Amino acid sequence: MLNLIHWRGVMIRKRFIWCARWCLFLTVSLISVALSASIMLLSLSKDLPDQSEQLADLIHQNTTMSQQLNEMQLSVDQRLQAQTQQLEHQAQISLRLSRLQRLSLIDAFRVIAVTDSKDSTVVRLQVGDMAQLTSQALENPFDVRLVQPGEYAVIAELVFSDG
Repeated sequence: MLNLIHWRGVMIRKRFIWCARWCLFLTVSLISVALSASIMLLSLSKDLPDQSEQLADLIHQNTTMSQQLNEMQLSVDQRLQAQTQQLEHQAQISLRLSRLQRLSLIDAFRVIAVTDSKDSTVVRLQVGDMAQLTSQALENPFDVRLVQPGEYAVIAELVFSDG
């Protein structure tokens, strides 16, 4: 009878040696591929220029330009606010002047005092007689607040308002 145990042991050893050779071959090939890839990446990184300084300069320029833009925007906002206030003041002045222009409809008067506020203008004036004011009251809207009749003239307080 054949000694199969001996052949079986030989076959197991041959298979083990064959597996060990293939594992060693695979390991060597993987190491060589990894080594060649690392050498290639190292040479590529040396070929590419170092742009970190340029990046830092660009970041600095971006920061500077952003600050300048913010300053310009603040300046424009301040100018716009000043211009808006100026337009509002101009509108108020024209409104007040239009109130005072209503005095031109009254004949022969002398202005004693003018008190101007945002809502109304109070004019204290001297006229020859009350008929001058009553004839104009229908054409020109104003309120007569105070009338002091005198010997030769009448002193009246007129209130001109917008509404």
